[in-house]
Amino acid sequence: MDKRVTITQVGIQRIDSVLQEPIRITAAGRCALRGDEYHAVFKEVLENSGQSVLTKLVIKKDRLEVTKSGAISARMVFVPGERTELFYGAGGGDIRLFAGTASAARTVEGNILRFMVEYSLESEGILISENTMEITIDGI
Repeated sequence: MDKRVTITQVGIQRIDSVLQEPIRITAAGRCALRGDEYHAVFKEVLENSGQSVLTKLVIKKDRLEVTKSGAISARMVFVPGERTELFYGAGGGDIRLFAGTASAARTVEGNILRFMVEYSLESEGILISENTMEITIDGI
């Protein structure tokens, strides 16, 4: 059964050993438990253009799949110990990247789900950034 939830996504990047400002998105969305997977969806409006992005999340015990469509298109899969190919596009064509996932874990306490993933991004063998992303879904 789908539930109305509040989804918060916080991303932190370290580029050339310099910690960047955190990126925080909070949006109303929907979430459903299907077997042992949580499926969530939310829509965000980009500040600079007013265009919208639909984000779909599939959250497993230690795996995260993120699909974005609209003004930004992306398909990202994070699996601990694996290097996965991902594509990210924002109007100028797709960028091919690789994510090396160091850790990923889901916790559920009461009606709050948290998923934390630590990963590095690289392109053509060059390290772009080291990242931490935390997703919190309140109201599951």
